[in-house]
Amino acid sequence: MSFARLRLHQSLLEQLEILGYDRPSPIQSQFIPTVLDQRDVLSYARDGSGQCDALLLATIHQQY
Repeated sequence: MSFARLRLHQSLLEQLEILGYDRPSPIQSQFIPTVLDQRDVLSYARDGSGQCDALLLATIHQQY
């Protein structure tokens, strides 16, 4: 799966590519679509899994 399939804004996709992120982590793949659908999320994942990035990407996307 790619970040593009998560329906993120094109500007975010471009920045992720510049930063070298090509695929979302498993927690990001589940978390981002749920937040974009405006549903509540409760997640539990190890440090370094991308959980904080998922929250930030979804939050920033909603500002566009």
